[in-house]
Amino acid sequence: MATGGIIPDRMKCVQHTEYGDARQVLSVVNDAEVPRILKSNQVLVKIHAVSINSFDWKILNGNVSLIQKVSFPHIPG
Repeated sequence: MATGGIIPDRMKCVQHTEYGDARQVLSVVNDAEVPRILKSNQVLVKIHAVSINSFDWKILNGNVSLIQKVSFPHIPG
């Protein structure tokens, strides 16, 4: 059971809108909507620090687009 504060309506995130070089397709969004409806295999987690792992990097570049489909805008992780 979750405890703590109220879930905010907006969040800060990094997202990309197409495949390509990180410097050109990643952007910081300060007012993204917090997801309210989650699938049965998803959880909502409050994050304090982030990094992009090697698989997210491959998704970002489009290197695994045949096996891992994403819809844009996509929030890595």
